[in-house]
Formats: sequence, C-alpha cells, structure tokens
Amino acid sequence: MLLPDETYEQGAVVAGHLLAMLRVYDDFLARYRIRPEFFCRYREKEALQKRLSRVVEAASRSSRRHSSSQGE
Repeated sequence: MLLPDETYEQGAVVAGHLLAMLRVYDDFLARYRIRPEFFCRYREKEALQKRLSRVVEAASRSSRRHSSSQGE
C-alpha cells in the first residue's frame, strides 16, 4: 500500500533497496557457510525495520516541506 504522497515508482525503488539488503544477508551466510535456518532472523528483521523507518521519516519530512511551501 502506498503512502498518500508516494508513487508506484518510489515504492519500487524502496522495494529494490530492501531486496538488495536481503541479498547482502544471503551473501554473508553463503560466504561463511552458515546454514540459513541457524542464522538469527531477528537481526534481519531489525535491519529491515530500521530501513523502513528511515524511508517513512524521509517521506514525512518531504511531505511537511511540500505542504509548508504550498501554504505560503
């Protein structure tokens, strides 16, 4: 679901970044020969949550700037 000021292109960019982040985890596991079922998924969840929080904060700041510039 998109935010009110988000376009499908922006959503795709965010999804691309998240997928790239997940690939980094997969590469790490393969490099150190760690079986994925033994890897702590909690860290992955935290990283994704942190990334999503940054995206939401950036979108919120952008929205506030946009609305304040229209109000003048």
